[in-house]
Amino acid sequence: MNKILLVNDITCLGKVALNVSIPLVATTGNPFDILPTVLLSSHTAYPHYHKVDLTNEMMNILNHFKILNNTHQTVLTGYFYNHQQIIKFIDLLDTKKTLIVDPIMGDNSKLYSGMDNNYIIALQKLCQHADLIIPNLTEACLLCNIDYPTIVTNDFVEKVILKLQTTYNHFIITGVIIQNTIYVYYYNGNLTQKFSIERISDNFFGTGDIFSTLITVAIHNDISVEKMIVFAMQFIVNCIQDTVKYQHNKKEGIVVSHQLQQLYNFIKEQHENKHN
Repeated sequence: MNKILLVNDITCLGKVALNVSIPLVATTGNPFDILPTVLLSSHTAYPHYHKVDLTNEMMNILNHFKILNNTHQTVLTGYFYNHQQIIKFIDLLDTKKTLIVDPIMGDNSKLYSGMDNNYIIALQKLCQHADLIIPNLTEACLLCNIDYPTIVTNDFVEKVILKLQTTYNHFIITGVIIQNTIYVYYYNGNLTQKFSIERISDNFFGTGDIFSTLITVAIHNDISVEKMIVFAMQFIVNCIQDTVKYQHNKKEGIVVSHQLQQLYNFIKEQHENKHN
């Protein structure tokens, strides 16, 4: 049985990380397991959150997986506790698996709280083992050691893409905001494609987790990454609109439940097209 392994934090308050990845993957019908890296009382945009290191538990879980011969075809990584945890995870990597890394470090030109230069260096090393990395523009700048600009321009994004190409063969840069448009750039090893959608002028948490999970599902099921990018961008917009419509507290993350049928139908359609 080909399974997905979701490596990310468990957040008690907030629909981010595993809290959104689990219902998304479950809806697609793919078997999966989780490997929690950190236990958080809330996601890190809240002040004074409680944080529990699960590094030792991760190692015990992975050892138990080996005893059970519980294997995974595709691995998606997200938030880690610290740089030492990342290095230990690298040491246990199986190069036969498809590794997708969402290098969660920061957004809007700033590092997330509790992260430092050692964390950046460790994630750079992890990304070098990945089959695909999915940074936002801030994280892309950190990965290739380029300062984030005061104003984001098309020329600057091209500079980042060219620098990333010197180290990484396959990447998607998300959340590039230029004026009233959000862009996603996909480099497949040969060429770069640009996708766009109208920006919703507000900040919502968990969108990156949703995007990286849906891309992972696409790769795991041999579905066109380009088709999934287009679907994922609209899916996220629909979820944001639901969050506003149902007056959900946006700081807790966006509502995905009303759009799960849409995801199920898309995956079903892609499978049917492959068999016709």
